[in-house]
Amino acid sequence: MPERFLFIFLFIGLGEEPGAIWHLPLVGNEFPWPIVPVFLLSLFGATFMLTWFFNRTNGSVLLPMLFHATVNSVGAGLIFSLFAGQALTALWYIYGTI
Repeated sequence: MPERFLFIFLFIGLGEEPGAIWHLPLVGNEFPWPIVPVFLLSLFGATFMLTWFFNRTNGSVLLPMLFHATVNSVGAGLIFSLFAGQALTALWYIYGTI
């Protein structure tokens, strides 16, 4: 099983490409360019979490939707708006790596 997952992960992809393309309009508009690499990293991590929630709930989208809404509301709506400049960039790098 791990070899199969590794092969899929490295050579086929996990279906995260549509999510990355969906978020493309945010790059340069909502997120300044220094934040873009870590934003893409956070998308990659969030894809795994959302997929795990979806699979563990037998295909229900309720928990992934609540997770996504919580991350957006707390992160973008509450915490990130309190920071600017280098502090915001540092916060994104902390957030993206966790």
